[in-house]
Amino acid sequence: MHTAMLLFATLNCNAFTVTSQEHVPVGVGFYPDAALFNHACTPNCVATFRGRTLELRALRGIAPGDELTISYAELIASKETRQADLRTSYFFTCTCQRCTGSHHWASTEKYLQSLCCARPGCTGLVTLSLDDSVYVCEACNSSRDDDDLAQLQVTSLLAKADAAEKQKKISEAILLRRQGMRLSQSIYHKYHATNIIGAETLANMITSAENKDADSSDISLALDLYAQAIEALTWLHGDELVPLRGITTLKYAQALRAHEPRRTVEAAAFGKQACAMLTITHGDDSPIVSTAVDFLHDMQRDLLHTVISSSHYRGKYLEQRNLNSSEAKPFRVGGVAMDSTNQTTGSVGSVFLTEAKLRGHEFPTKELAELEPLVSGVSLMSQSTLLLKKRKELREVNDALEFMKEEYAQRVENCAERQREFERKQQEMRDQVSKFEKFIKENDSKRTRAELKAKTEHRSAEQNEVRKKQLVAQYEKDLGQREQLEKKRDQLLKYRTYLDSAVEASEQEYEEIADILNRYATLVDANNDLKVQVQSAESQIDRLRQDLRTFKTEMENNILVQNSEIHGHQQHLEKIRGETFQLDLDRGRDDRTYNDRSRESGQIVLAIKNLYNRCRTSMGGKIPPVTDQSVDAMVYMSNILKVVAERIVDLEYITTSYTPENPADVAMSAKPVKAAVKKPV
Repeated sequence: MHTAMLLFATLNCNAFTVTSQEHVPVGVGFYPDAALFNHACTPNCVATFRGRTLELRALRGIAPGDELTISYAELIASKETRQADLRTSYFFTCTCQRCTGSHHWASTEKYLQSLCCARPGCTGLVTLSLDDSVYVCEACNSSRDDDDLAQLQVTSLLAKADAAEKQKKISEAILLRRQGMRLSQSIYHKYHATNIIGAETLANMITSAENKDADSSDISLALDLYAQAIEALTWLHGDELVPLRGITTLKYAQALRAHEPRRTVEAAAFGKQACAMLTITHGDDSPIVSTAVDFLHDMQRDLLHTVISSSHYRGKYLEQRNLNSSEAKPFRVGGVAMDSTNQTTGSVGSVFLTEAKLRGHEFPTKELAELEPLVSGVSLMSQSTLLLKKRKELREVNDALEFMKEEYAQRVENCAERQREFERKQQEMRDQVSKFEKFIKENDSKRTRAELKAKTEHRSAEQNEVRKKQLVAQYEKDLGQREQLEKKRDQLLKYRTYLDSAVEASEQEYEEIADILNRYATLVDANNDLKVQVQSAESQIDRLRQDLRTFKTEMENNILVQNSEIHGHQQHLEKIRGETFQLDLDRGRDDRTYNDRSRESGQIVLAIKNLYNRCRTSMGGKIPPVTDQSVDAMVYMSNILKVVAERIVDLEYITTSYTPENPADVAMSAKPVKAAVKKPV
């Protein structure tokens, strides 16, 4: 248990929030080397993520020997919020330049948590007075209420908006966040952290692809919010770079290009700024920088189109294009002069290739010299030489094809092996994730029980403390009463002494006094007996309470045993699910094997039928057709193969029995055969 809690605490204090390129949280990761970097509210490095890979980059020049720092907290938040987050999550207090008030941060921190002045036209800061009794404007000294209710309303509206966004209710989330922003801007200063974060978040929601109901007023509001967020981030960080600033600038430029065509130049300027900032924070080869570069290229094309399409520049552009066309020099292709418009200036009777020569590429003169005779009909080789050459080329192609088939089969086998290895590792990862999730769930349940027990003990301690104070007060009260009773007893003892002396002096005259004393003694004995009975009843009640506590403990143990059995059944169920998944994989593999074999058998049958048809065609239909397909398919294919085998035997016999007398007879007999072949065609 101690090891598990130590591991959980280590992960909680050293894990990183994995974000997308647009700084949106997508998960949590543990990076031991990067966890060694210390925190600073003005860091000189930034951690970004490319998939699961963490990348650290310097934000500014760093001198040799300076410490490399990153930020653990939200840099837009105020000092109090950052310090509270660091103490809660990382158990230390930051003492960087920004938190100690050095440099320009002393005045900046006040804006992040100040209210705005309620007086129209006043831009001063509203902060607490020296005695923390009233909010006073530093510029006009006007006071305003605490507005605690309004601040609670802002917090409530933003929380409801976040909940609606998680439920994919974008329209409702935008409406709630707009109400929260309107109220927040009425009470907080424009550079307050809530207004900065809220403006950027609301603008992203309005311009997101999931918001299908955005109209022109919503887009105008989103552009204004982007401008406010960029102004606030520039004011807050100055020359220092943070990822959120570059991302917000790029989104603002994209929104301007999409919805404000008249502000194309302004969009290009913001896109250039975003590209410069993102290159430093994310790297010049990151996907988001590629997006920014593509955006700049699109903007350049849009600007060029705007300039060319304007009436002032269109004539000059067309004139320059015509001038360039008139200066094009003719070139020659296959002995024929051609100009840049592909118009011929000579005869093209024997030209077979009309491709223009491109700048930077040599024209294939040697290849043309070899191909021109063949194409123009001039035969430089005999037919037999050409046939042998083609057969040689065919063998080379077949050998290359076989080699490529073997290489492809080897690659397929390697891919299958990698696929199996990947599936095995994926299954191991699933098992590890499942175990870790179970471990987390068990830790959560144990932590919940521990927190509940701690709360119960804390409440019991508070009750005991209250009871102790009550008992102390009662004890002091009883002491006072005891002193009073002792004084009263001392006074009454005087009367008792007097009465005893009086009784002794006149026992016969006051005989009833003895009866009264005896009755008093009887009452005292009866009172003592009642006290004993009360003490016995209290001890019995304590014993029953002890039995009740014992019974509760036994029931809790039984519940834990039942939970352990349930956990075992769940593990068995997960095992069965894993076996089922493996069986599904085996079945899919068997299906693929069956399909491959069916395809191969179909190809073989088709090849046999093609051979049979070629045999029948070569014999001019003299071979009787095998049409009885009602019998077994194997018998049918065997009959076809017999016919093909007989035809092959006949051809081999004809080939071996034919012996030409001289080559001249072969040449003379070849021509009638060629004519006989061409005649049907």
